[in-house]
Amino acid sequence: MGFPPGPTIPQFKNSVARGQTPHLLGFGDSITSLAYSDATAGNFRKIANESAGHMTWLNVLSRRRFAYDPYAGPQNGFPALSDNHGVIGETTTQMLARISFAIARRPDIVVLMAGTNDIGAGSAGPDIWNRLRSIIDQFNAAGARVVAVPITPRGSVNWDAMGSAAVQRKLRVSWVNNQLIGYARVNPGLIIADPRNAITAATGLAGGTGTRPMLLDNLHPSPEGAYNIGKAIWRALSAILPPVEPPFYDGLDAYDATDNPTGELLNNPGFTGGTTGGMGGSVTGVVPSGWFASCTTLTAGTVVASIENPRTDTGYGVRSVVTITGATSASNGTFSMNQKVIVGTSVVPGDRVAASCDIEVGASIDIIGTTLLINETDGSGSTVTYSELDGTSPYRNPAETWSGVFQSPTVTVRPSGGAGERALSVQLNVEWLSNTPATATVKIGTIHLRKVV
Repeated sequence: MGFPPGPTIPQFKNSVARGQTPHLLGFGDSITSLAYSDATAGNFRKIANESAGHMTWLNVLSRRRFAYDPYAGPQNGFPALSDNHGVIGETTTQMLARISFAIARRPDIVVLMAGTNDIGAGSAGPDIWNRLRSIIDQFNAAGARVVAVPITPRGSVNWDAMGSAAVQRKLRVSWVNNQLIGYARVNPGLIIADPRNAITAATGLAGGTGTRPMLLDNLHPSPEGAYNIGKAIWRALSAILPPVEPPFYDGLDAYDATDNPTGELLNNPGFTGGTTGGMGGSVTGVVPSGWFASCTTLTAGTVVASIENPRTDTGYGVRSVVTITGATSASNGTFSMNQKVIVGTSVVPGDRVAASCDIEVGASIDIIGTTLLINETDGSGSTVTYSELDGTSPYRNPAETWSGVFQSPTVTVRPSGGAGERALSVQLNVEWLSNTPATATVKIGTIHLRKVV
């Protein structure tokens, strides 16, 4: 089947006009929406960039190369003002009905995952493809490049219950995907990111199959499945982005209300200021000054903190390292490194702040979460947690070595709610399952807390 060429897209024209970094938007169904959550239980609220979301992994692996905010709009309704336009259960027909809201965000890059619900609803292949192409063409006409992910495989359970109809649906998936890939050959505004080889690997496709399934429920990706999707998208995008130098750690970059209002709010964020930090639980070794490291009581194995100087990668400065070897605990275990900032000094109610972290994780066995978070307390016993790469127990993090930059959702500091402590606790956690020997080497280049203005 032949395709007329698509439009030529100027390189990031929307952001160039605004003098900003490329603006990223996710568009799709529930697979896209898995990248964020906002839930409240009693006095505890958690806002999270989820590890089961490919948009989360894309931003981590790209080292925050994009302007992307999944929390800019309402979280319990249509996300018209956010950069994550994933809506649970939607078909391409429904997506076309709301595409104008996404275009209004003026994205430079749109990550598109769509079509699996059309297949489930029994739509004909040509109808699905015509709608997908219309979505692509409308984004292109608005100046956005589209990075499209083919319809990903489902676990066998989803198909087996359909009997002979499953064969027809599988064939329909293949036909639509082939049209998508063919269109990318003639349309410079369309890029294909294909993770299908990785997520159908022998490590286990269907939910519950093996110890490293790629799907949570035979359809939606597990954290490792989402990692492979995000990795494929970043591989495709990195080919069109200019290279950047590794970040330089500036020890003089401290907060000043007048001269550096987005400067560093933490003490010793680059770990160069000594090794007199505190330790608790089963942690041994040395901890950077200004930081406190703790660990669940171990029944076997070790958790050792150290300083890597010089760094073994291409970055500048030093790294704080935690080496977890065969760590076993009676309950789910956690290593934590944290520092607290009291509200009322350099941070006051109404300020907007976010944490970031330069990280590398290697030799990971049975690690279920590597998470950067801010716990915000208002003095009343109420806590709001803002977390990046929030884990999904019992699903594991990727086994291969990976690196990137975490960034928490933005915190708006609340007014005083009581006489208790009002503080921001910035924390990096590494978590593992109970009674399962866990191993990993986590190298932390910097942890920052800055105001967002």
